[in-house]
Amino acid sequence: MVTLQLLATTLGLATLAGINLYLTVFVTGLSINMGWLTLSPDLQALAVLGDPVIVTLSGILYFLEFFADKVRGFDVVWDTIHTAIRPLGAAFIGLSALGQLSPQAEIMAVLMCGTLALGTHAIKAGTRVLATVSPIPFTGAALSVGEDIFVIGGLLVAFFVSPWILVGFGVLMLGVVAIIGPWWYRQVRTTLTYLYALVLGRPEHSLGRFLPEAHRNSVRSRLGESAAITFALPVFIGGMKGWARSQRAWLVLTENPRRLILMGMRSAGQYEELALDGESAASIEATLQRHFLCTELSLFAPETGRCWVVRCPQDRSGQLQAAHRQISTLPNYAGAIGTATTPVHVPALSANATASAV
Repeated sequence: MVTLQLLATTLGLATLAGINLYLTVFVTGLSINMGWLTLSPDLQALAVLGDPVIVTLSGILYFLEFFADKVRGFDVVWDTIHTAIRPLGAAFIGLSALGQLSPQAEIMAVLMCGTLALGTHAIKAGTRVLATVSPIPFTGAALSVGEDIFVIGGLLVAFFVSPWILVGFGVLMLGVVAIIGPWWYRQVRTTLTYLYALVLGRPEHSLGRFLPEAHRNSVRSRLGESAAITFALPVFIGGMKGWARSQRAWLVLTENPRRLILMGMRSAGQYEELALDGESAASIEATLQRHFLCTELSLFAPETGRCWVVRCPQDRSGQLQAAHRQISTLPNYAGAIGTATTPVHVPALSANATASAV
């Protein structure tokens, strides 16, 4: 009969497998195979991990992952591929170790193992996305080493302290994923877009005027039928108040009247504008910065304290540069707030913007 100790240990291994499946199987199997770890009678079902074939294969795969996981940018691709592999690997660990259960209980245990692995994998992958776009070099490599140390420490806890500690950690990670899931999805989607543009994208330099009909109607309803679109550029939102980071949006410049507009791509309801003519005209300070995966345009209105931060993948950096040039020719352009290579300090944002945000 399967004991609670075996169930807890199996779930603990599944939790660690979501971080590094190959290292979890390799260290556990090698320890069993070499006699460094003596399994209690309750844990004998895990002896299958000590099979020489499993130890050798997991060792080779961990060797490959050790290097792949430390290459900036490629580690995100690697994690994306392993979104399916790690939970499935954890489920197979559960299936091998808990084979004495009834079919119904066995299915439940396998699902629990896969779910716990998916939770820790999601946190790992989301953290790596932030590390990839971080200006600090070798952040991803440092995280990779830290994850390997955590997995080895977790195995020591599982076999020599209490596996329930790891199970609790896995449940906690599932709760975190439930809370930050939408944010994590946006980060992964955006970073993969940046990576694709960096490797396979075709440079685009000319600005277009295309704007979906719903967004175009929204502009006309707010500014009047005479409003003409000078350019409409799809962008990703950087860190700015009132907008979700990595949210997709449109940056639009219009004439008659002259307005600079930022509007959500999924819905025309999220909308801000800066008046560039008339008595309420706002001056604009701007900077264009090139980062590892994207190019960033920061627009600051000193009169209101409002700052817009938008980004484009590298294959559309030419379009963002063209937009910056057009903004620089406006009568209300006050100058740059930084250079293309110098980080810019943006003053604290004010809650009052020139235009309403819906």
